[in-house]
Amino acid sequence: MPKIVNQEEVREKIILGAFNTFIEKGYYKTNIEDISKKCQMTRTTIYYYFKSKDDIFENTVYYIIDTMENDLKQISLEFSTSVKDKIKFLNEKWENQFNSANLILILTELWLAIRRDEGEMFVRIKERIKQMSHLINSLALEKAKYKIEDTKEKLKIDNSFIILSMLQQIPTQSNLVRDNLLSIIAAI
Repeated sequence: MPKIVNQEEVREKIILGAFNTFIEKGYYKTNIEDISKKCQMTRTTIYYYFKSKDDIFENTVYYIIDTMENDLKQISLEFSTSVKDKIKFLNEKWENQFNSANLILILTELWLAIRRDEGEMFVRIKERIKQMSHLINSLALEKAKYKIEDTKEKLKIDNSFIILSMLQQIPTQSNLVRDNLLSIIAAI
């Protein structure tokens, strides 16, 4: 009888093994052989699920982003939890899931690769990061709007959202301005 394999579980195992390999060796020094050893799978199996090391790296980054987005969406629906408790919850969850130091390392590796502007994969990843940033901004502003009862104040928030949306189009180097503006608005 043939063995039934859950393909999503295998893909996730490869992604998590790759995550750890990229942490240990860095993006540029990692190869498929390293990932296959970490996952205890053959290279053929790895190639069955992913086209290349770049494909694995891209999917690893998407896995991290998707996880964070889902957590942010879930926590944003909890109106009775304080912002401080939400941040604490997310920090603990991400620490347990990814280890913060490792997450910082892989994001630094990603940032360095993007700074080198090394091809289509990084353009797609940049776009995905912009989408996540937009989601975070939207969630923060939606939450702020529910806290404000005055119609004029809600209008100000709506105007701020439009401004943030416009700022979203500014190249990545201007994130500091946009992030500071978001922090001020979210604190309202």
